[in-house]
Amino acid sequence: MGFGAKAVRSMSLAALVLGLPTGVWPQAEEKIPASVSLIENRIKQRPNSSNLYVELGLAYWGQNDYARAFEAFQHAVKLGPASAQAHNWLGAALMQQGDFPGAITEFKKAISLNAKYARAYTNLGSATAKNGDVAGAVVFFQKALSLEPNNVAAHLNLGIALREKGDGKNALVHLQFVAKSEPSNITALYLLGQTLQQGGNLSEAIKTFEDLLRINPEFREGYYALGVALKQEAAALHKPHQPSASPA
Repeated sequence: MGFGAKAVRSMSLAALVLGLPTGVWPQAEEKIPASVSLIENRIKQRPNSSNLYVELGLAYWGQNDYARAFEAFQHAVKLGPASAQAHNWLGAALMQQGDFPGAITEFKKAISLNAKYARAYTNLGSATAKNGDVAGAVVFFQKALSLEPNNVAAHLNLGIALREKGDGKNALVHLQFVAKSEPSNITALYLLGQTLQQGGNLSEAIKTFEDLLRINPEFREGYYALGVALKQEAAALHKPHQPSASPA
């Protein structure tokens, strides 16, 4: 079964990402965490450290143990109610649970404590969009980019949100930025190809889908999208020429 415009938009919102570290941890206070056992030993020495509980939560998160991560972030906020970092990660855990209103509350607390926390603005935008306010999310993603112009997560999310609003032209700018910054980002390539295709740029859409399938040959949606784009291109090439009306 094919993907219509409505299905693609639904996938777009599903593709919204948190400003989470993936492989690298760009903020100094959020370095790659040590193992759970090592952090727990450090907590025994400093049981009232909010930062250590954030590290513990991140370690659990890295193991996909979201329940324990949530508990650790909750404790981090309890110990450090003025910690923007703790509120941000508690918001991330709430969002992972599907509690978007709760996540929004925590991200807003993080921003109130640190007005230059770009990651929290990115996350607030994601939660806001998933909670149904795409226009509001655009504002938060734009704020994140005003603070960190090269924030890939914010660019991707802003591109997704603009697509959802029907602004394919401006969405392209941000999706192209992500595709250039992360050439193996399957989500960005797929949505970029879809946006190019919907804008009538079939040759670039086809190239993008081909690049995607070279990177991930098992991405089935990519084959369907490529097939549709090739069919559209062939139809355009064989479209009968309409002669101009001769003057009377």
